[in-house]
Amino acid sequence: MRVLGAWGGGDGQKRVWGAVEVHGGPDERIAQLAELQKGRVSREQLLAAGLRPSSIDRRVRSGRLHRVHRAVYAAGHLAGVELGEEAAALLAAGDGAMLGFRSAIVLWGLRPPTGHRVPST
Repeated sequence: MRVLGAWGGGDGQKRVWGAVEVHGGPDERIAQLAELQKGRVSREQLLAAGLRPSSIDRRVRSGRLHRVHRAVYAAGHLAGVELGEEAAALLAAGDGAMLGFRSAIVLWGLRPPTGHRVPST
């Protein structure tokens, strides 16, 4: 299945919008999406990956998905992940959202993270 989102590696690679193929069972598809987005996934992406709304809700109730924004979840845990809040904010804001300049310069490796709030536009 092809799912749209912000893709890039956890190794400092830049993130770009595009489509990715996800395969396997529901939990494998969730893991593939989350791995590419700092552990964060949107409800829209989960639905596009073939999960039913009831399957998503069941995973929230069981603690396998954790709501971090409206229709955005952390997969598996709520531990802090570098740029995880930024990824969640962009997913919540939707198409056309951009990081504020402070978050963007951290993403591009021009400045270390400072623990600031995440501005997005």
